Amino acid sequence: MWRDPITTGRHILKFCKRLTLICTSVVVILPLLGIALARIELLSSGVGMLALPIASLFAIAGLLGGMIGGVVCLVRKVSTFLATFVLCMTVCAAFLIYILVSWSKGAEYPIINDITTDLEDPPEFVAVLEYRGEDSGSLDMLQHEKEIQAKHYPDVKTLESEMNPADAFQRSLEMANDMGWDVIAADESTGRIEAIVTTFVYGFKDDVVVRITPNHATGGSYVDLRSTSRVGLADMGTNANRIRRFLDEFDNED
Repeated sequence: MWRDPITTGRHILKFCKRLTLICTSVVVILPLLGIALARIELLSSGVGMLALPIASLFAIAGLLGGMIGGVVCLVRKVSTFLATFVLCMTVCAAFLIYILVSWSKGAEYPIINDITTDLEDPPEFVAVLEYRGEDSGSLDMLQHEKEIQAKHYPDVKTLESEMNPADAFQRSLEMANDMGWDVIAADESTGRIEAIVTTFVYGFKDDVVVRITPNHATGGSYVDLRSTSRVGLADMGTNANRIRRFLDEFDNED
């Protein structure tokens, strides 16, 4: 059946407009919804993050729909929907660029999510164990994981402090609270502080333990930390950076 090219063109434009608007709306709303639901714990953080790849598919569809619609507008010399297509394509393209940049940066980090200052004798978690769910990863540090850390984070090492153990413990406890960690155990007799840290965006739960041991040779103390993510295989350097920040601030006390 013969179709009027003008009518067909209008149908294509309307379809592309509807497609790009729907896809762009999903791109804007879905990631925010995933974050919100993860933060209020209606979804797990991992499930909340699934919004990103799903939104990426909608962004691709919206970009293609906008391109087709834009071409039709130019061919037919109709500017009615052109601004809509340009705006939607800009939003979808910006989101895809953000995702690509984030993933490329993530690829620069090693596949590891458990970092410690003492690879030979990592500080142990005790109190935090009851907070870790069945989906949490193992706390056993395997040899190849230790080798990965030694290669990629050689600067993450035990801090030798001139403070005596009691003062170092109090200093560590104050810093943990100041950094917004949720301290769940602080035992000065064993020199161990355990805390849970919630990441800013998706609310991932990371576990941290600080261990203070006496340095009998100097009268000072050794400060060790361990920071581990409960889920996932890689942390994009989050745990190492957390330990670095703690040790830098501890060492730079006025």
